Order: sequence, then C-alpha cells, then structure tokens
Amino acid sequence: MKKKTLSLFFIGIIAWLPSFLIHPSSIVIPGVLGIVYLINKKKDLFTAQTLLFGIGLIIGASFFIYIMNEIKEYAVAAGGGNYFQYQGPPMFVKGWKYVISIPYAFYNKFMVSNILSRPVSFLVFVFGFILFFLQIRGKTKVISDPTNFITTGVAIFFSLTILYLLSGSFGNYNVIVSPFIAILIASFFSLKEQSEQSNNKKPVLLLSFLLMVFTTNALGIKEDVKMAKEYTRITSYARSKIDDHSPVLGLALYYNPFKDQPYYSNSWFNPYGGRPDQSFEDAVKALKVKYVIIDDAFVGRALLDRGRPWTDSMFTYLKLNGEVVDEIEANYFVGNRVPDPEFYSEDWRFKEQKKKYIRRIRIVEITNN
Repeated sequence: MKKKTLSLFFIGIIAWLPSFLIHPSSIVIPGVLGIVYLINKKKDLFTAQTLLFGIGLIIGASFFIYIMNEIKEYAVAAGGGNYFQYQGPPMFVKGWKYVISIPYAFYNKFMVSNILSRPVSFLVFVFGFILFFLQIRGKTKVISDPTNFITTGVAIFFSLTILYLLSGSFGNYNVIVSPFIAILIASFFSLKEQSEQSNNKKPVLLLSFLLMVFTTNALGIKEDVKMAKEYTRITSYARSKIDDHSPVLGLALYYNPFKDQPYYSNSWFNPYGGRPDQSFEDAVKALKVKYVIIDDAFVGRALLDRGRPWTDSMFTYLKLNGEVVDEIEANYFVGNRVPDPEFYSEDWRFKEQKKKYIRRIRIVEITNN
C-alpha cells in the first residue's frame, strides 16, 4: 500500500484530534477537509485513497460522538442536566427558526464593544460574497487559479456554516471577518495590476473601503485595550481580597489569578449544566466555598438561568451566612451576560448599572458553612 494512501487514513483520524483536545467547535476541520477532498477528487473519487480517508474520518467521528455521549450520560446519572439540550448542535437543538436567523446572527457577531465596527465589517462580509459571485461569473479575478479559488471559497463558506449549524460555539469576530478582509486585499492587488493598462478607478475605491474598515477596527482595538486594562484591575482587586488557599465561586472571568486553588465557575447556574433541583446554599456547602465573587453578570445569570425565586433565596443565604469583604465599581464589557438594569431585583439594583457591562463587584466571605 502506498504511503500517500495510508497517510490519508491517519489524516482522517488526526483531523478530529482538535475536537477532543482543544474545543468541540474544531469539528470544522474534518468537515471542511472532507468537502475539499471531494471537490478536488471528484473526477477520480472511487479509489482506495478515498476509501481509507473516509474510514479515517468515520473512526474519528465515531470516537467524538462516543465521548460526547458518555459525558452526557455521566452528567445525567450524577443528577445533573443534559447540557447538550442547551449547547448541542444548534440545527438540532434550536430548530428551523435558528437556521433562518443565521444572517442576523452573523450581523450581531460583528459587534464586540465597538459599535462602529459592526456595520462596516458586515459590509466586508457581504462584499466578499459579491466578489466570489463575480469571479464565478467571470467578471473579475480575486484569485487567479480556479482550483485555489474554489478551495478557498469552500473552506470559508463551509467553516462558517458548520460553526453556526453544528457547533454550540460560533467562533469569534476575527474568525468570521478576517477571511473576507484577505479577499478584499487580494482583490485590490488584482485590480491594481489590471488598471495599470487602463484608467480604472476600482482599486482606489477598494482601497478606500479597506481604509474605512481598518479605521473603525482601530477604534475597536482602542476599546479592547481599555477593557484589557480594566480586566487586569478587577482581577487583581479580587486576588488581593481573598487568601491563596480557600475555595472560591465566581465567574470564569476571574479564574486566572485563582488557578492554584479551588475555583468554581458559576456555569452550573444553568440547569442543563448543573443539578436542576439544587439550591445555591446546597451547592456552596457541597463545594465548601469560602468566598463568593458577585457581580452584574453573576446575578444576571442566576436570574436568567434559575429564575427570581431561586436568586432571592441566594441573596437571603448570603445575607444570613456571609459577610461583605469589600466592594468596588467597575466598567467591564461582557455583552449579553448582563441584561437591562430593570431586570434585576432590589438586591442588586444601583444607579450606575448598565446593560452588557459589569459595573459593581462584591466579595462575600461565607462565615457559616
């Protein structure tokens, strides 16, 4: 058996490794790899190479499904919820309404903490597709080699499609926008070369558009730098108020400075991820939590995932069994994790509250656990 044929078998299996070792959203790698292979080998598809490559992909997929299912079964058997009913493949979990809303989901994904970057980057997204369409029609040449053009288009299109239909995690802003920025840059150089023999103004227009994109994203970078400084400030503050050995409960946001001691994320607030019938008090006692880091996102998640009565009982427990160590104001962007201020109860209501931002952080020490 030829080395190339055998290597395709192992490539099919190895392509799934990032899904096991890094993040389940890496299913885009074997998915796109399989599609690109089918396109490039469509004239010579029924071969031993294709068979072994397909077997390798199937083995990897079977192992991936097995691991995911075992995690679910173990969680349910332990009294927890089935998280895949909440964070499983969106096209199966969220149904057809989610599928038809994908364009809107893409549009909102362009919004980080800079409102200017969203409409401009969305135009990049749309314009990139237009350039692909024009190349298909033979009106322009974004990528001169037809094979490279098809491979690039398939890789970009199916990566984004697989992320939004089959992965519960959609990839960040840069993953979505960057390929289309690359297409625009390639188009600029292609048009520039064509315009040297004619008085063509298209490269100037395209360059102006690119400059507009980079200008708006520069403002976004400025905001990101500001948020990075605020992150350092609030995590350093939390670290300074808590000892270096006691169990701590809070957002995953604060994990890094506490990684050398027991630290528990509040992701179990979601009944699909935690025990549906477990109270805040029961969880704190089971984990032997000594400190709780409370903020707008922490309370917001309790309200959204567990409801108002459960959240009220959380505050009641903290008032009766905890002591406020310290409290500071903050201004950190976390997106939809913080709902409208009016959504909060009186236990967490203050003048400076702002939707999508952590504006106050309170550290409570559990004194009776």
